[in-house]
Amino acid sequence: MVKRVAYYIIKDSVVAEDIAQDVFLKLWSKRNDLSGIQALEAYVVQMTKNEALGYLDTIKKESNTLLSLQLDTSIAETAPPTEEFRKTLEKAVSMLAPQCRLVFSLSRRL
Repeated sequence: MVKRVAYYIIKDSVVAEDIAQDVFLKLWSKRNDLSGIQALEAYVVQMTKNEALGYLDTIKKESNTLLSLQLDTSIAETAPPTEEFRKTLEKAVSMLAPQCRLVFSLSRRL
């Protein structure tokens, strides 16, 4: 059920499975606090929705950062890079998720 709820929002079975695992990990870590919850199934569904929406929000932020970097990079290709630009670019790249950072740096080296 948890994976289905995540998949309904994300539309990616691998990510939905990761979200389901995260939800169960959080449930396990909060197991002592769950005794007061009347509707555990509804609680788990809401946790899953929150995790999935949080994932989408993170992807959106990373996408916006990459788009901004692409725009900055296209402008920088027409003019010689300055030290200020390099620092700004390094700062923006350091804010990316590790996998996005790797993809960006590999795309610049080719």
